Amino acid sequence: MTEQTFLQPDGSGESPLPDYPGRIKFPLVMTLPMHKQWQRFVNSRADRDADDPRIGVAFTGGGEPTDSERVMFTYDDVELALLFGELDVTGPDGKRLNGKVKSDALPLPVAVWIARCYREWENSQLLFRWSIAAGVVAPDSAA
Repeated sequence: MTEQTFLQPDGSGESPLPDYPGRIKFPLVMTLPMHKQWQRFVNSRADRDADDPRIGVAFTGGGEPTDSERVMFTYDDVELALLFGELDVTGPDGKRLNGKVKSDALPLPVAVWIARCYREWENSQLLFRWSIAAGVVAPDSAA
């Protein structure tokens, strides 16, 4: 069983939502200043309400979702997606949604989709950083 991915290797994701066509694009590499921004955001979570809602959402074709299709969702991921990604989506009314929109003003399906894209990007970036720290990645001089 493979998990559905929403992000391409180049850091872009096309919207799976027919009513909200568009894309989000993340940088190929999380730079050190970006990592520091991320760390500040993560460290501030301790100051947040412990009762912030965390829900599971699934994109389905109309059938019942399986457990592997459920996406854990928090608005923290939406905020981080808007911080690091470039959002360009058009709503059914023709209104453009971009990085200037507030996370809580996004339609829920769009918020869930960009949060999932962000989570995939973050995981790839942090795994890469951890692999470097562990000496798994060969240094440039070894090439």
